Amino acid sequence: MEKHELEIEILPDGRVRVETHGVKGPECLKYTEMLAKIVGRQDSQKLKAEYYEAPPKVRIHQPQGRTETPGR
Repeated sequence: MEKHELEIEILPDGRVRVETHGVKGPECLKYTEMLAKIVGRQDSQKLKAEYYEAPPKVRIHQPQGRTETPGR
């Protein structure tokens, strides 16, 4: 599992700067949107290279064939 971090900096003029780390693709916007709701607004946004990377895909492997029920 990847580690996601949110770096929050409150600047002397009261602006809040948020940077996500370890979040790939558009998922990073969920974090910044959540924080914008808490702070009350979002003045600007810059997308990092990670935004354009594909998010990791989850693959579930289920063997094909017969499954046995315990006790039978």
